[in-house]
Formats: sequence, structure tokens, C-alpha cells
Amino acid sequence: MRITPGSVKAYFRGNGANVFKIAPEMAMKLTLNDSFKHIVARNPDRIQPLERFLSGGIAGAVAQV
Repeated sequence: MRITPGSVKAYFRGNGANVFKIAPEMAMKLTLNDSFKHIVARNPDRIQPLERFLSGGIAGAVAQV
């Protein structure tokens, strides 16, 4: 089967490699985000927006490294 430049199959070509790249990073980021929420938050039951922002930023930076 020939893949034409404007086809749906061409749109998703190479996506499998991207999934293998992104999946571990996202798993690490989500796990670290939950951990950092408990460290950063003064009251873990009611996390403020700034605390969410900080925990997400730290988790994203650590996952990128």
C-alpha cells in the first residue's frame, strides 16, 4: 500500500516512536507531581493554585532532566 502525502496514514507515520519517547516522561512527571504536591502544599487537602503551579513546574523540570 502506497502512502500518499495527504493521507491519514501519513499523518500518523512515526507516531509509534513518539509514544515510546513520551510515555516514560509523562509517567515520571505525573508521579513526581503528586509527590511534590505533598511536599509543597501547606494543607494537602486544599492545594492552592500557586502550590499546584510550583509542584507541576518542579516535576516537569525534573522529568526533562
